[in-house]
Amino acid sequence: MPIVVEIGTDMQDYVEFDLVVCIVRPDGCTYCLVLGQMVAHGYYLRKPKDLGRGWVIRIRRWKCKACGKTVGAVPSFLLFFRHYVLRVIQSVFVQRFELEKSWSEVNLACADEGMPAMRTIQRWCSGLTEQAPGWLGAMEKTLAEHDSRSSWLDAQGEAGHLSHPARALLKASLHFLAWAKGRWREVESYGLNDRLRFLWYWGNRQAGLTRLA
Repeated sequence: MPIVVEIGTDMQDYVEFDLVVCIVRPDGCTYCLVLGQMVAHGYYLRKPKDLGRGWVIRIRRWKCKACGKTVGAVPSFLLFFRHYVLRVIQSVFVQRFELEKSWSEVNLACADEGMPAMRTIQRWCSGLTEQAPGWLGAMEKTLAEHDSRSSWLDAQGEAGHLSHPARALLKASLHFLAWAKGRWREVESYGLNDRLRFLWYWGNRQAGLTRLA
């Protein structure tokens, strides 16, 4: 299973400046958990899509000398199992769950010449709805441990009025990012459009989650 890495830039800069070579070696193996045994093991290619164009990018691969397994280091602007960049997928979620748009309105706002296809958009939304409870649980556990005064944890607050798990996750991600910005300097510049990118990185590296949508 790959791991998510944060490089603080977007797809274009990643490709233009060949930032794959800047990815830091993992401390340990995600399979056997042995520390200090990861060595560079070449690259593999992914072909992610953005609106109006496709990319071919290199993904750094590491190999554990202890167990022999390999791990890919996927930039946080990409999800596992999805072809489109995360910002395109997030725009769909915002339209569908936060703005409560119809499928045709989501398609009009987020697709370019029919891409991504309606079936793809619906599959993403179904995936987020399915995965959201697990992510919400992990976020709320972390907030309870480190930011117990977060308004999101207030039983009488907005969380109690959001019954749809995907809608609740998007709202909770704002509170979670606000907490994180006071804790990690590298995310201080993150804004509204970066919330799922941070959540994806945090969930994979800190909570062991491997699927967002």
